[in-house]
Amino acid sequence: MFFKLAALNLRKHLKRTLLVLFAIAISVLVMVFVEGLMTGLQQSFFQSIFQDSGHVQLHKTGWEDRLDPYSLDYTISNPDADLSRLRKDPRVTDAEQILPFGALVLHGDKNMPMGGYGIQPDTTYFTRAREGMLQGHLPQSDNQIAISKRTGELLGVSYRDPLVVLVQDSTGSAFYYEYTVAGVFATGSNQFDTGTFFITHSAAEDLLYIGNATIEIRVKLQDPTMADAFQKDMSDWAAGQDLEIKTWKQIHGSFIVMFEFFDIFMIFIDLLVVIVTATVITNAILMNVFERTAEFGTLRAIGLKKRQQFGMIISEGVIQGVLGSFIGLLAGVGFTLYVASVGIDMGGVAESVGLSSTIYPALTVTNGVRSFGAGVLISIVGSLYASMVSTRMRIVDMFGGEH
Repeated sequence: MFFKLAALNLRKHLKRTLLVLFAIAISVLVMVFVEGLMTGLQQSFFQSIFQDSGHVQLHKTGWEDRLDPYSLDYTISNPDADLSRLRKDPRVTDAEQILPFGALVLHGDKNMPMGGYGIQPDTTYFTRAREGMLQGHLPQSDNQIAISKRTGELLGVSYRDPLVVLVQDSTGSAFYYEYTVAGVFATGSNQFDTGTFFITHSAAEDLLYIGNATIEIRVKLQDPTMADAFQKDMSDWAAGQDLEIKTWKQIHGSFIVMFEFFDIFMIFIDLLVVIVTATVITNAILMNVFERTAEFGTLRAIGLKKRQQFGMIISEGVIQGVLGSFIGLLAGVGFTLYVASVGIDMGGVAESVGLSSTIYPALTVTNGVRSFGAGVLISIVGSLYASMVSTRMRIVDMFGGEH
């Protein structure tokens, strides 16, 4: 009966009802979008570090303490044997050698200092570049190079044009080689795009004059949580090869700590959103109830009991909460999906913490249920407060104190 009366009252006071529904819907929309944005940030970070750096990395002992990030003093000789040993472990899904180096890229009278990567033609890393390929592909032969669209614009180079790479090789001598642009990519990260190019690993070995050697071996495991146990199990073998093993937690330690603090910060953000949302919804419900004080006074005068008045207001709150939250959820999902399709340009702030400059919100069922539930709960609590205040009023006070 209460729900039937509540539905009739909501329809009778349509303008006030729509105002409350709007407040609830907007509040739920905001909660859905904020949750989606935060989820997108976290997914982008962990997806980036796993795709680009793997779960475990192996380097020559002492590599971590080098002063020059592109030093060739810490090469891993004969990495094929190490790769063969790693691939025999059932936990390993992929092991690959990567050869990073510093270079000057030249075309005509233009040049850019950049970081190069010697990679396998079938590399499973650098997903952003592979998926962001606009023309061609990553280098498949030793005379090919892949650069970003932005790099090409700055140097005046197009797809299939020649491009010279100048380096200081392992002997300290300057050496250069001319490659053909076989791939043009765009990742959405200006920092990555203007600072990275790719050639094959064998081409990098020849360019740097290091023979059959590499700088690092990246390993992907069946599960990132296996990294610590894998490091412990392989530590004796690695030490015997004069290698050091680092897990993804150690490689990205500072960023992970920052994200742990970020989680705490997001709890406060969520609380702030809930408090603001609760204030908006409660005020809308209070205004709706108090504008009908005389109506409730008339009903009380003809026999409506306080508990019945209480039930009517709570029932209205439940209906408004469910309907408004459902509308807000649909609108929030639609808006978040739209933003996820175009992304949000975060600029250099996102890139400084290992993210792409463009962030894409992500929806989860948990976030949707939580936002919907929060909208309904806040509506019920607001109605509960309004009903308690309203039922405590005397009938004479409901008519402004007039007899």
